[in-house]
Amino acid sequence: MTIPHQIWILEEMLETMESLTVAGQRHNMEKVLACLRRIGGPAVGLSPRNNQTFVLLLEQLSDQVRLAMPDVGEFTTRARAVAALLSAA
Repeated sequence: MTIPHQIWILEEMLETMESLTVAGQRHNMEKVLACLRRIGGPAVGLSPRNNQTFVLLLEQLSDQVRLAMPDVGEFTTRARAVAALLSAA
């Protein structure tokens, strides 16, 4: 599966996030985070600076997932920023 296709799937998951229960949101957040980890990083051609940003954003996403009441809006914004980095690579 190509990166653009994977990002399209992630975007679809992010679009439905608000309509899910908290448990469903957390489940989708974990899936989005795992997918971003799998497709991203130096192997996709990120510059050192963008890779550093990628790693930082993934840490922030991971922190959000671990919260008792994660902020879906914040998670979605950061996940889209990561997707934009990967799309530009």
